[in-house]
Amino acid sequence: MNTHAGVSRGIILFFLVKHSSMKVSPGIHALCIPFSIPLVPGRSLERFTYVYLLYGEGVSLIDTGVAGSETRIFRYLEETGRDPREISEIVLTHSHPDHIGACRAIRNATGCIVAAHPQEREWIENVEVQKAERPVPGFDTLVGGSVQVNQDLSDGDHILVAGNRTLSVFHTPGHSPGSISLFAPDEGVLFSGDALPVPGEIPLFSDFSFACSSVRKLQQIEGIETLCSSWETPISRGNVRGRIRESREYLSLLRRMVRSVGEEHPEAGNEEFCREFLTILRIPEQGVPPFFCRSVQSIRRTLPGRRPLKG
Repeated sequence: MNTHAGVSRGIILFFLVKHSSMKVSPGIHALCIPFSIPLVPGRSLERFTYVYLLYGEGVSLIDTGVAGSETRIFRYLEETGRDPREISEIVLTHSHPDHIGACRAIRNATGCIVAAHPQEREWIENVEVQKAERPVPGFDTLVGGSVQVNQDLSDGDHILVAGNRTLSVFHTPGHSPGSISLFAPDEGVLFSGDALPVPGEIPLFSDFSFACSSVRKLQQIEGIETLCSSWETPISRGNVRGRIRESREYLSLLRRMVRSVGEEHPEAGNEEFCREFLTILRIPEQGVPPFFCRSVQSIRRTLPGRRPLKG
């Protein structure tokens, strides 16, 4: 989840709880899923993610939210006149907990297929591997278990969803190695997952260079009318190009910030370097996931003449 800089996270979350769903188009619905990441006793990081429901001859999901989200998704389907058993496929933009958490429960309840990029398969099919390699506080409360991937999705593929709707697949790595974005050309809707970072928010990358390339790739898609990301409410019409441009500019800013910290603190160890970077970014240290430093190191690896971080 992300919000724009300078806006109270509490206000954003209150608004989203009150306005937790919206119809993007007659056949595309957005559902906001708030959740918490426990950091230390008595303190948690409030987050949210969007899942998307596609209606046609059947029903498809893009991402599933955290464990327990199936209750909210099924209730919404019933409120809008659909049966949860109509769900025929889940398309996962990537394997992180807030995207796959309810996948197992939904698959078990509906018998649907699960589709994802091959590079995300291991973390989806064996969540214990993900937990060991990318530990997230409260992982076991966020993820409902492993689930088999039935269909691999790679760059340039097309997938039939909801019985009568085709999505084009774009491999957009950077946030994770196998992140994908999906484009519905008939309606001009782009589902970007977490590929577009939001200015002022916590940057999370597995590979910064790939993240930059993926944003440029999304800029080149013709006919985008609506942007449906996991980080924020859907954006329509003339604001879409500007929003993608903001992400590209933010990535450039992050790189300049990391270079500045390196120049001012050339002997800083890993932890100190990350703290200094957070100070410049004006993000409270206690509100940062433990894997944030990996993102900072990913940015730093792109700088010429960099010094290796200590510790």
